Amino acid sequence: MKISRPFAIVAVGAMFLASCGGGSSSSSSAKLTATDVSAGLNVNPNGYSFANFTASSSPEEFNADDVVKMFGLSKDVCVGGTMPCTLVPEAAAFARMVNDARASGHCEGFAVSAEERFTSNAQPSTVTLENKGDITHGLMRTFATQFLKEVVSDTEKWAAASLKEKVAALQESFAKRQISYTLGVYSDHGGHAILPYALEWVNKDVVKIKIYDSNWPGQDRYITVDLKADKWTFAYSGEDPANDPEAWSGGSADMDMTSMASRTTGTCPFCSGNTGVEKTILMVRSANPNWTVKTKNGAFGPGSSNLQRTQKGASSLTVTPSRNATNADGTTTYMVSAPSSEKLSFILPSTTRVTGFTSKAAIQIDSAGSKTGTVDVSNSAVATSDPNVVLTLADGDLVASSNGIDNSITTDGDALAVALTTKSGQDVKLDVTAETPAVEVRTGESAGAADYQVLAQTGDNTIEQKSVDASGKETTKTIDGQLDNTTSNQALPEAIASPKEKPGFTPAIERAFTGKPATEAAPATGSAATPALRPKATVPG
Repeated sequence: MKISRPFAIVAVGAMFLASCGGGSSSSSSAKLTATDVSAGLNVNPNGYSFANFTASSSPEEFNADDVVKMFGLSKDVCVGGTMPCTLVPEAAAFARMVNDARASGHCEGFAVSAEERFTSNAQPSTVTLENKGDITHGLMRTFATQFLKEVVSDTEKWAAASLKEKVAALQESFAKRQISYTLGVYSDHGGHAILPYALEWVNKDVVKIKIYDSNWPGQDRYITVDLKADKWTFAYSGEDPANDPEAWSGGSADMDMTSMASRTTGTCPFCSGNTGVEKTILMVRSANPNWTVKTKNGAFGPGSSNLQRTQKGASSLTVTPSRNATNADGTTTYMVSAPSSEKLSFILPSTTRVTGFTSKAAIQIDSAGSKTGTVDVSNSAVATSDPNVVLTLADGDLVASSNGIDNSITTDGDALAVALTTKSGQDVKLDVTAETPAVEVRTGESAGAADYQVLAQTGDNTIEQKSVDASGKETTKTIDGQLDNTTSNQALPEAIASPKEKPGFTPAIERAFTGKPATEAAPATGSAATPALRPKATVPG
């Protein structure tokens, strides 16, 4: 049975301090009063000078070193538990999910990293840092914390809170000179993560939540909340936040919060240790928002009546835009969260990649688009009748990929079972075990002139390829290469590839903050920002 070890190391390489505060409650005990309050953060010097960027605009990738810095060096992470690290297949699947999800931006990473550096009083000032090396990797690691199931659960709890409860929790935190939460906002364009640090009241019913917005470095940005109307508005891509004709707006269900505390208590989704309640967490990146996921309670997806967040009955299934917004051409990334006992059936009419974890395994689904066939996901298996869909399942040190008719991959914890039928009618059944831990089965066009091929990773850059024709005749040869299912990054199909710039914005370089770095504000005596609780530290990214 898969269980997980605690997430002990903060993604940027230093422990979050206890003064981060926050929790997983969806309400605040504080009485909400129309009083201005600030935690003391300033976008200059406490925000980054460079703007939020897409994956393809940086040469850096989320890699084995990042996974080790997040979860520690162990046999659950690296083959043999040694450095240099070769990720075990399930750890590699986590890295691929992160790399896929950050295709359109890293806003979550910016928000979390800026808070951590502010809280720890890190030097040099955040505004002086450049987007390269471990600064970039630090942003990727803090971005990746959103996929820990404890973080997902905390976010879902806060999504159910009223706007008044959310503002009250922020007020309580800021009054202690603490920044305890990130904010997520959602519209029919997608989602975005920002860092709230102050409240400014317009009147007794309307308040501005001052934010650090990575899309607009060095600028005064805010979300306006009308508590009486139970509505918020936010200038996402408008250069002037006070006059944006395309401003996002929504109600309480379209804004969530995530406590900083949940990120430090989160657990590694593929490591050993006891964790209790388990979840299925999947990222769905599709060329069009026309896919659906079916459960026993119905079908849900971007086309559901509540676009931003779909929940129904005891299933507690949620379908939420990823907090990195959408591409202008319709490409979207959504997070699907469900209890591990829930069986999911996906219909994927457009080019789509699904990546993520159940409580038993990591899965990946690559579909070129199908309006009829489904892809079924359970706790320990993934299956489809569509021969053009490529399935991948990883459990610990074992991984298999396959395509074919009536294709399925199942884990029992000790071995993987692959079963499919080829176009000529040959039944293919094989077990993936410790003797041959990484396998790919190809049929159709991907098998070339053969009816099917079985590729097994037998060493670094060495693959044994067995080709079988329709009569059953076999030929075997050794070729150079690495199976995609063992790597930390696998290129997205062109239809859903990362754009060079964030659609809807002027180029990132034009939005960079080029002003003079401001002087750090002195910590407030007697608060969570005192030197005793916020020691000076040099923290990357």
